[in-house]
Amino acid sequence: MTSLGKRKRGPTIAELRRTLPKLEDGDRVPLPNLDEFTNDLVARGPRSRSVKSLREQTVNRARQNARNFLKYADVIKVPISIDDLTPKVTQASVEEEYQRLLNPNHPIQAMSARWIDKKGKPLLFYLAHRKLLPNRVPKTLSWERQHEGRTLKDLKRLRRKGVGIVHDGLTREQCEKLYEVSQRYAASTQPVMPLRDKRHLLESANPRVMRYSVLGEVEHDYDVVEELQEREDEGSQGEDEELQGEDGGSQDEDEELQGEDGGSQDEDEELQGEDGESQGEEESTDHGGSDYCEDESEHSGDDSLVEEDHVEQHEEQERCGVYHLVHSWIQQKQLEKGLYISHNLTGSGVRIAGARRYLDETSTTVRCIAAMFEVLYPRVYKKYKMAFDAGVWLEEDPGPWLGRAIVYKLQTHLHLDTGDEGPTLKAKLAYAPGDICIFEAWRIFHAVSKWTPKPMAAGDKLTPGRISTVLFCPKASEDLLKGKPSHWGIDSDYGRWPLVVLSYSAPKKLPHWGIHSDYGHRPLHK
Repeated sequence: MTSLGKRKRGPTIAELRRTLPKLEDGDRVPLPNLDEFTNDLVARGPRSRSVKSLREQTVNRARQNARNFLKYADVIKVPISIDDLTPKVTQASVEEEYQRLLNPNHPIQAMSARWIDKKGKPLLFYLAHRKLLPNRVPKTLSWERQHEGRTLKDLKRLRRKGVGIVHDGLTREQCEKLYEVSQRYAASTQPVMPLRDKRHLLESANPRVMRYSVLGEVEHDYDVVEELQEREDEGSQGEDEELQGEDGGSQDEDEELQGEDGGSQDEDEELQGEDGESQGEEESTDHGGSDYCEDESEHSGDDSLVEEDHVEQHEEQERCGVYHLVHSWIQQKQLEKGLYISHNLTGSGVRIAGARRYLDETSTTVRCIAAMFEVLYPRVYKKYKMAFDAGVWLEEDPGPWLGRAIVYKLQTHLHLDTGDEGPTLKAKLAYAPGDICIFEAWRIFHAVSKWTPKPMAAGDKLTPGRISTVLFCPKASEDLLKGKPSHWGIDSDYGRWPLVVLSYSAPKKLPHWGIHSDYGHRPLHK
């Protein structure tokens, strides 16, 4: 008789933490060096307008950008079908193709396009730069010729010739504000590295910090309220990705909308796979590019990072990690326990206050992304919006995504957000400031080429490095919230408490109706 024995257990979070250098006070994320955030609203015309009017104008412009994109952007046909997801490839076989794409000589696509399968169904939307030719009929390209006339070199050539260029994604101001707000939020809550997440783990002595160069003397200010939160993080948040939800660990069924906000063509997005719009879409807006980091695959050998002889240079480091701000998700592989709100969102007074401000300050840009998403995926948008209305807890979040992950200054390696195999698109994208990619991250192999933080100089308002924000709707959460009324999650604790529904009409539209009438239980005095 033979015995298979016990399966070898992997190291626990605590064991992994003990092998790494201790985090020091100087590793904390500092406050941004600014008095106010960048104005991310569109202002057109000589007349001054209200903030509300400017917000609506900004969102409407984003919606129109998406419509123009559908009308004028190039179309690339891929000989695969989203329905049967063939041909499939494993990550091991994709690695070879990925390394080929990382070659600096491989063409980088910088122009807007939409990839479709052989039946015409969408695989990938890339909202980037486009020639301003209103009467132009979009080109249809084969998969093998997808980069022709669409590369970064082609874009630069068109600009030198004076050809009009438009951008379909986010504005520079929106990108800059996202970066500012993200660092401000990280300064008050301090990010924690998910030690079990292979998508972001680095081959470095201490993957919990990002090292960067500083030119001259730079003074940092720190948030006085984050120290208590930091001690709490050390004891609990490090296990968040393992305990908190199927999306915290894998971000399963999501559609990824990636748009780099602070950069140019330095973080090339390698997309190897397929997209559609069924299992749940993850949207990611990445900010922190050429202003704050350099892509090693494109700028290898570049001497622009070498300091001038007369400038003193030293190194500093800053905490990096991942936040999961999710209104409704399940504990990992524990569907029977129902829905929960994420620990990062409401784990303490510091967390909930920071999360509410973060969600509020980024709400206009997220509404812009939502408007684009509604144009490009109207059926999925409606489905997500219904789930969001039922499961939302903090109403500063405009939706329609139930979750948001902030990847704070971590590398992103080749991966699928769930599963081990899928088709391949073989696309290398420029990922310029504000570019947006929409694709199903659970089906597509994707990565961001390795980047290095740019040096920080005296007077810089932000520390360098790359940040991404991923908007997603967990498939399991969507299924559990299907058919539930608005605010069902917060009104009933996801069904754990009886849901009281008033059977009579009440003047709910009057200001302060709830407090004056105890939600209709008392007469309303005028």
